[in-house]
Amino acid sequence: MPNFKTHIGSGIGLYPFLVLIHELARLNIKNERILQWLIVDPVIIAVGYAVFVFSADAPDIDHPDSIVQRIARLLVGIVVTIMVFFRLYEYWNRHKSFDQKVPLISLSFFIAVLVGVFATLIFTHFMPRHRGVIHTVWAGTLYALTIAGGHWLFQQGALQRQLLINHTIFLGVSSFLGYLLHISLDRLVTRIRKKS
Repeated sequence: MPNFKTHIGSGIGLYPFLVLIHELARLNIKNERILQWLIVDPVIIAVGYAVFVFSADAPDIDHPDSIVQRIARLLVGIVVTIMVFFRLYEYWNRHKSFDQKVPLISLSFFIAVLVGVFATLIFTHFMPRHRGVIHTVWAGTLYALTIAGGHWLFQQGALQRQLLINHTIFLGVSSFLGYLLHISLDRLVTRIRKKS
């Protein structure tokens, strides 16, 4: 099966062609109504590169030894730990019924780390089997909608509406095509191995 290097390498190698196709469409379409949908900031093209390359390995989040799953587990643990720590610390600061000699910051952080470790165990336990539901076009569609929706939410109000729509679509398409590239490579290699 293709490994991390193959998936990432294919993402790195194919993204310039995606940009070329986008650029050729933008330069050759004369209809103003269609052309307005193809205007994308160079910064989004650069961000699209990161999204496309990451997406080219994202489906392997369901493989226990993959770099993507290791990073995801780490992020889940860190984010949950930080969120729980702040919630506990806020709670104990509002309810000053505790003895002031109790080290609340240390206690809060210790409990938060335990919850963070537990969260990573739950994350790993509920991960579907490798090349199962996550290696489907439907999962890629959901993934792309999540990337696009995240961009929309974080950039809403910061950009002119048409540019926001264009950027959101560009990043959504980039993430979907990167994800699809991964699935296609896995299926292609499987077919080649079955024939040999």
